[in-house]
Amino acid sequence: AIRTRASGTATALAEAEAIVRERAATVEHGWREVAGWEAKLEACRERRTILGEIVSRHEGMGEAARRILADGGDAAGIVGVLGESVEAPLEWAGLVDVALGPAAQDIVVSTREAFASWFDAWAATDDAARVLAAGGRVGIVPTDSAPSVRTDDDEGPARDDTVVGRLDALIVAAGCPSPSGPAARFLERVWVVESFADARRLAPLHPQATFVARDGRSCHGERMEVGSASATTGLVARRAELKALGERHDELARRVAGHAEAVAADQAALTAARNTVRQLQGRRQQEAEELAEARSDAIRLRRERDAATEALAAAEAALHAADRRCGEA
Repeated sequence: AIRTRASGTATALAEAEAIVRERAATVEHGWREVAGWEAKLEACRERRTILGEIVSRHEGMGEAARRILADGGDAAGIVGVLGESVEAPLEWAGLVDVALGPAAQDIVVSTREAFASWFDAWAATDDAARVLAAGGRVGIVPTDSAPSVRTDDDEGPARDDTVVGRLDALIVAAGCPSPSGPAARFLERVWVVESFADARRLAPLHPQATFVARDGRSCHGERMEVGSASATTGLVARRAELKALGERHDELARRVAGHAEAVAADQAALTAARNTVRQLQGRRQQEAEELAEARSDAIRLRRERDAATEALAAAEAALHAADRRCGEA
Protein backbone atom coordinates (compact mmCIF):
# COMPACT_ATOMS: atom_id res chain seq x y z
CA ALA A 1 0.00 0.00 0.00
CA ILE A 2 2.86 2.37 0.83
CA ARG A 3 4.55 1.61 -2.49
CA THR A 4 1.26 2.31 -4.34
CA ARG A 5 0.81 5.62 -2.54
CA ALA A 6 4.42 6.58 -3.27
CA SER A 7 3.92 5.81 -6.95
CA GLY A 8 0.78 7.96 -7.06
CA THR A 9 2.57 10.80 -5.29
CA ALA A 10 5.48 10.62 -7.77
CA THR A 11 3.03 10.85 -10.68
CA ALA A 12 1.18 13.80 -9.10
CA LEU A 13 4.50 15.53 -8.38
CA ALA A 14 5.64 15.15 -12.00
CA GLU A 15 2.35 16.65 -13.20
CA ALA A 16 2.59 19.50 -10.67
CA GLU A 17 6.17 20.30 -11.73
CA ALA A 18 5.05 20.39 -15.37
CA ILE A 19 2.30 22.86 -14.39
CA VAL A 20 4.88 25.01 -12.56
CA ARG A 21 7.12 25.13 -15.64
CA GLU A 22 4.17 26.03 -17.86
CA ARG A 23 2.90 28.77 -15.56
CA ALA A 24 6.40 30.13 -15.00
CA ALA A 25 6.77 30.49 -18.77
CA THR A 26 3.35 32.19 -18.94
CA VAL A 27 4.34 34.65 -16.22
CA GLU A 28 7.65 35.43 -17.91
CA HIS A 29 5.89 36.01 -21.24
CA GLY A 30 3.29 38.16 -19.49
CA TRP A 31 5.91 40.39 -17.88
CA ARG A 32 7.61 40.83 -21.27
CA GLU A 33 4.28 41.92 -22.74
CA VAL A 34 3.72 44.34 -19.85
CA ALA A 35 7.19 45.81 -20.41
CA GLY A 36 6.42 46.24 -24.11
CA TRP A 37 3.13 48.01 -23.45
CA GLU A 38 4.76 50.18 -20.78
CA ALA A 39 7.42 51.24 -23.30
CA LYS A 40 4.69 52.21 -25.79
CA LEU A 41 2.82 54.06 -23.04
CA GLU A 42 5.94 55.99 -22.06
CA ALA A 43 6.65 56.93 -25.69
CA CYS A 44 3.05 58.08 -26.12
CA ARG A 45 3.18 60.05 -22.86
CA GLU A 46 6.41 61.74 -23.91
CA ARG A 47 5.04 62.66 -27.35
CA ARG A 48 1.83 63.97 -25.78
CA THR A 49 3.77 66.11 -23.32
CA ILE A 50 5.98 67.59 -26.02
CA LEU A 51 3.06 68.27 -28.36
CA GLY A 52 1.01 69.74 -25.51
CA GLU A 53 3.82 72.19 -24.77
CA ILE A 54 4.02 73.12 -28.45
CA VAL A 55 0.28 73.76 -28.58
CA SER A 56 0.23 75.74 -25.34
CA ARG A 57 3.13 77.94 -26.51
CA HIS A 58 1.42 78.57 -29.88
CA GLU A 59 4.62 77.59 -31.65
CA GLY A 60 4.61 78.43 -35.34
CA MET A 61 2.79 81.69 -34.74
CA GLY A 62 4.63 84.97 -34.95
CA GLU A 63 6.03 86.69 -31.89
CA ALA A 64 3.60 89.59 -32.29
CA ALA A 65 0.61 87.24 -32.36
CA ARG A 66 1.80 85.40 -29.25
CA ARG A 67 2.32 88.68 -27.40
CA ILE A 68 -1.13 89.95 -28.35
CA LEU A 69 -2.63 86.69 -27.10
CA ALA A 70 -0.67 86.92 -23.85
CA ASP A 71 -1.23 90.63 -23.18
CA GLY A 72 -4.69 91.23 -24.65
CA GLY A 73 -6.99 88.84 -22.87
CA ASP A 74 -10.48 90.03 -21.99
CA ALA A 75 -9.48 93.66 -22.30
CA ALA A 76 -8.90 93.18 -26.02
CA GLY A 77 -11.94 90.97 -26.41
CA ILE A 78 -9.74 88.07 -27.52
CA VAL A 79 -11.67 84.84 -28.07
CA GLY A 80 -8.77 82.69 -29.28
CA VAL A 81 -6.94 81.56 -32.40
CA LEU A 82 -9.06 80.76 -35.44
CA GLY A 83 -7.33 77.44 -36.18
CA GLU A 84 -7.73 76.35 -32.57
CA SER A 85 -11.49 76.86 -32.74
CA VAL A 86 -11.88 73.90 -35.11
CA GLU A 87 -11.95 70.35 -33.80
CA ALA A 88 -11.34 67.79 -36.54
CA PRO A 89 -10.34 64.13 -36.67
CA LEU A 90 -6.85 63.25 -37.83
CA GLU A 91 -8.21 62.13 -41.18
CA TRP A 92 -9.35 65.66 -42.07
CA ALA A 93 -7.29 67.90 -39.77
CA GLY A 94 -4.45 68.40 -42.24
CA LEU A 95 -6.91 69.37 -44.97
CA VAL A 96 -8.58 71.86 -42.62
CA ASP A 97 -5.18 73.50 -42.11
CA VAL A 98 -4.74 73.60 -45.88
CA ALA A 99 -8.18 75.13 -46.34
CA LEU A 100 -7.66 77.77 -43.66
CA GLY A 101 -4.16 78.60 -44.86
CA PRO A 102 -2.50 81.55 -43.12
CA ALA A 103 -5.90 82.54 -41.72
CA ALA A 104 -5.59 79.62 -39.26
CA GLN A 105 -3.27 81.84 -37.22
CA ASP A 106 -5.68 84.79 -37.17
CA ILE A 107 -6.73 85.98 -33.73
CA VAL A 108 -10.49 85.91 -33.18
CA VAL A 109 -11.90 88.84 -31.20
CA SER A 110 -15.39 89.60 -29.96
CA THR A 111 -15.68 92.95 -31.76
CA ARG A 112 -13.46 95.14 -33.89
CA GLU A 113 -14.06 98.10 -31.62
CA ALA A 114 -13.00 96.35 -28.40
CA PHE A 115 -9.80 95.10 -29.97
CA ALA A 116 -8.96 98.38 -31.71
CA SER A 117 -9.41 100.32 -28.47
CA TRP A 118 -7.05 98.03 -26.58
CA PHE A 119 -4.57 97.73 -29.44
CA ASP A 120 -4.13 101.48 -29.89
CA ALA A 121 -3.10 101.86 -26.26
CA TRP A 122 -0.91 98.72 -26.27
CA ALA A 123 0.86 99.52 -29.54
CA ALA A 124 1.89 102.92 -28.20
CA THR A 125 4.25 101.31 -25.66
CA ASP A 126 7.92 100.92 -26.54
CA ASP A 127 7.86 97.18 -25.82
CA ALA A 128 4.90 96.62 -28.12
CA ALA A 129 6.51 98.72 -30.83
CA ARG A 130 9.61 96.52 -30.74
CA VAL A 131 7.50 93.35 -30.86
CA LEU A 132 5.41 94.60 -33.76
CA ALA A 133 8.49 95.69 -35.67
CA ALA A 134 10.13 92.28 -35.37
CA GLY A 135 7.17 89.93 -35.07
CA GLY A 136 5.44 90.22 -38.44
CA ARG A 137 1.82 90.91 -39.30
CA VAL A 138 -1.15 89.57 -37.34
CA GLY A 139 -4.59 88.81 -38.74
CA ILE A 140 -7.57 89.84 -36.62
CA VAL A 141 -11.07 88.56 -37.34
CA PRO A 142 -14.20 89.39 -35.30
CA THR A 143 -16.87 86.92 -34.37
CA ASP A 144 -19.53 89.44 -35.31
CA SER A 145 -18.52 89.65 -38.96
CA ALA A 146 -21.32 89.39 -41.49
CA PRO A 147 -22.29 85.86 -42.55
CA SER A 148 -21.34 84.75 -46.01
CA VAL A 149 -23.91 85.10 -48.75
CA ARG A 150 -25.16 81.77 -50.02
CA THR A 151 -25.65 81.25 -53.75
CA ASP A 152 -27.39 78.64 -55.85
CA ASP A 153 -23.99 77.26 -56.84
CA ASP A 154 -22.86 76.53 -53.25
CA GLU A 155 -24.15 72.94 -53.35
CA GLY A 156 -23.34 72.39 -57.02
CA PRO A 157 -20.05 70.51 -56.43
CA ALA A 158 -21.90 67.84 -54.42
CA ARG A 159 -23.35 66.51 -57.66
CA ASP A 160 -19.90 65.54 -58.98
CA ASP A 161 -18.91 61.88 -58.45
CA THR A 162 -15.30 62.76 -57.55
CA VAL A 163 -16.35 64.96 -54.62
CA VAL A 164 -15.86 63.27 -51.25
CA GLY A 165 -17.85 65.89 -49.41
CA ARG A 166 -17.92 69.39 -48.03
CA LEU A 167 -15.18 69.68 -45.43
CA ASP A 168 -17.31 71.02 -42.57
CA ALA A 169 -19.85 68.22 -43.14
CA LEU A 170 -17.09 65.60 -43.18
CA ILE A 171 -15.86 66.91 -39.84
CA VAL A 172 -19.33 66.61 -38.32
CA ALA A 173 -19.83 63.16 -39.84
CA ALA A 174 -16.65 62.04 -38.07
CA GLY A 175 -18.21 62.93 -34.71
CA CYS A 176 -16.65 66.36 -34.14
CA PRO A 177 -18.62 69.56 -33.39
CA SER A 178 -19.73 71.64 -36.32
CA PRO A 179 -17.31 74.53 -36.98
CA SER A 180 -18.68 77.87 -35.86
CA GLY A 181 -17.82 81.55 -36.14
CA PRO A 182 -15.21 82.73 -38.63
CA ALA A 183 -13.87 79.19 -39.16
CA ALA A 184 -17.28 78.02 -40.33
CA ARG A 185 -17.32 80.74 -42.97
CA PHE A 186 -13.98 79.50 -44.27
CA LEU A 187 -14.94 75.85 -44.40
CA GLU A 188 -18.50 75.99 -45.70
CA ARG A 189 -17.26 76.38 -49.27
CA VAL A 190 -14.35 73.94 -49.11
CA TRP A 191 -14.86 70.63 -50.90
CA VAL A 192 -12.67 67.55 -50.63
CA VAL A 193 -12.05 65.71 -53.91
CA GLU A 194 -10.20 62.54 -54.75
CA SER A 195 -7.32 64.02 -56.78
CA PHE A 196 -5.64 67.27 -57.77
CA ALA A 197 -6.84 66.70 -61.34
CA ASP A 198 -10.41 66.73 -60.04
CA ALA A 199 -9.72 69.96 -58.14
CA ARG A 200 -8.31 71.64 -61.27
CA ARG A 201 -11.30 70.52 -63.30
CA LEU A 202 -13.93 71.69 -60.83
CA ALA A 203 -12.40 74.99 -59.67
CA PRO A 204 -13.21 76.99 -62.85
CA LEU A 205 -16.77 75.63 -62.80
CA HIS A 206 -17.37 76.79 -59.22
CA PRO A 207 -15.23 79.91 -58.70
CA GLN A 208 -16.62 80.63 -55.22
CA ALA A 209 -15.53 77.23 -53.87
CA THR A 210 -12.17 75.82 -52.85
CA PHE A 211 -11.33 72.25 -53.85
CA VAL A 212 -8.79 70.32 -51.79
CA ALA A 213 -7.43 66.95 -52.93
CA ARG A 214 -6.76 64.22 -50.42
CA ASP A 215 -3.00 64.82 -50.80
CA GLY A 216 -3.38 68.47 -49.73
CA ARG A 217 -3.09 70.23 -53.09
CA SER A 218 -5.90 72.67 -53.74
CA CYS A 219 -7.52 75.00 -56.26
CA HIS A 220 -9.64 78.12 -55.88
CA GLY A 221 -10.71 79.62 -59.17
CA GLU A 222 -7.53 80.03 -61.20
CA ARG A 223 -5.26 79.84 -58.13
CA MET A 224 -3.55 76.58 -57.19
CA GLU A 225 -1.64 75.55 -54.07
CA VAL A 226 0.70 72.58 -54.13
CA GLY A 227 2.44 70.71 -51.34
CA SER A 228 1.52 68.01 -48.87
CA ALA A 229 -0.94 68.24 -46.02
CA SER A 230 1.45 66.13 -43.94
CA ALA A 231 4.20 68.71 -44.52
CA THR A 232 2.29 71.39 -42.65
CA THR A 233 2.56 72.09 -38.96
CA GLY A 234 -1.01 73.33 -38.76
CA LEU A 235 -2.80 74.26 -35.59
CA VAL A 236 -5.74 71.97 -36.33
CA ALA A 237 -3.54 68.96 -37.10
CA ARG A 238 -1.57 69.49 -33.90
CA ARG A 239 -4.68 69.61 -31.75
CA ALA A 240 -6.14 66.59 -33.55
CA GLU A 241 -2.95 64.64 -32.92
CA LEU A 242 -2.91 65.77 -29.30
CA LYS A 243 -6.46 64.51 -28.83
CA ALA A 244 -5.62 61.23 -30.56
CA LEU A 245 -2.54 60.87 -28.35
CA GLY A 246 -4.71 61.39 -25.27
CA GLU A 247 -7.06 58.64 -26.41
CA ARG A 248 -4.12 56.40 -27.31
CA HIS A 249 -2.53 57.09 -23.91
CA ASP A 250 -5.71 56.07 -22.10
CA GLU A 251 -6.00 52.92 -24.23
CA LEU A 252 -2.37 51.97 -23.54
CA ALA A 253 -2.83 52.64 -19.83
CA ARG A 254 -5.81 50.29 -19.80
CA ARG A 255 -3.81 47.66 -21.68
CA VAL A 256 -0.90 47.93 -19.23
CA ALA A 257 -3.27 47.66 -16.28
CA GLY A 258 -5.11 44.72 -17.85
CA HIS A 259 -1.91 42.82 -18.69
CA ALA A 260 -0.47 43.54 -15.24
CA GLU A 261 -3.65 42.22 -13.64
CA ALA A 262 -3.50 39.09 -15.79
CA VAL A 263 0.16 38.56 -14.90
CA ALA A 264 -0.65 39.00 -11.22
CA ALA A 265 -3.30 36.29 -11.54
CA ASP A 266 -0.80 34.03 -13.34
CA GLN A 267 1.76 34.77 -10.64
CA ALA A 268 -0.74 33.78 -7.95
CA ALA A 269 -1.48 30.56 -9.84
CA LEU A 270 2.26 29.90 -10.14
CA THR A 271 2.71 30.43 -6.40
CA ALA A 272 -0.13 28.02 -5.69
CA ALA A 273 1.39 25.46 -8.07
CA ARG A 274 4.77 25.78 -6.36
CA ASN A 275 3.11 25.29 -2.98
CA THR A 276 1.49 22.15 -4.35
CA VAL A 277 4.89 20.89 -5.52
CA ARG A 278 6.38 21.55 -2.09
CA GLN A 279 3.52 19.68 -0.42
CA LEU A 280 3.94 16.74 -2.78
CA GLN A 281 7.69 16.75 -2.23
CA GLY A 282 7.06 16.65 1.52
CA ARG A 283 4.58 13.80 1.07
CA ARG A 284 7.06 11.94 -1.13
CA GLN A 285 9.75 12.36 1.52
CA GLN A 286 7.39 11.13 4.21
CA GLU A 287 6.34 8.14 2.11
CA ALA A 288 9.99 7.38 1.33
CA GLU A 289 10.73 7.36 5.04
CA GLU A 290 7.72 5.15 5.71
CA LEU A 291 8.82 2.80 2.94
CA ALA A 292 12.36 2.68 4.33
CA GLU A 293 10.97 1.98 7.80
CA ALA A 294 8.71 -0.76 6.39
CA ARG A 295 11.69 -2.34 4.63
CA SER A 296 13.70 -2.21 7.85
CA ASP A 297 10.83 -3.86 9.71
CA ALA A 298 10.58 -6.51 6.98
CA ILE A 299 14.30 -7.27 7.22
CA ARG A 300 14.07 -7.49 11.02
CA LEU A 301 11.04 -9.77 10.84
CA ARG A 302 12.80 -11.93 8.24
CA ARG A 303 15.79 -12.28 10.50
CA GLU A 304 13.59 -13.10 13.47
CA ARG A 305 11.76 -15.66 11.36
CA ASP A 306 15.00 -17.23 10.22
CA ALA A 307 16.29 -17.35 13.80
CA ALA A 308 13.04 -18.93 14.97
CA THR A 309 13.20 -21.44 12.13
CA GLU A 310 16.75 -22.37 13.10
CA ALA A 311 15.80 -22.69 16.78
CA LEU A 312 12.82 -24.85 15.88
CA ALA A 313 14.99 -27.07 13.72
CA ALA A 314 17.52 -27.43 16.54
CA ALA A 315 14.76 -28.27 18.99
CA GLU A 316 13.33 -30.86 16.64
CA ALA A 317 16.79 -32.38 16.18
CA ALA A 318 17.28 -32.54 19.94
CA LEU A 319 13.88 -34.13 20.31
CA HIS A 320 14.72 -36.76 17.71
CA ALA A 321 18.00 -37.48 19.47
CA ALA A 322 16.23 -37.85 22.78
CA ASP A 323 13.74 -40.22 21.21
CA ARG A 324 16.55 -42.36 19.87
CA ARG A 325 18.24 -42.53 23.19
CA CYS A 326 14.99 -43.56 24.86
CA GLY A 327 14.52 -46.30 22.32
CA GLU A 328 18.01 -47.65 22.81
CA ALA A 329 17.51 -47.70 26.54
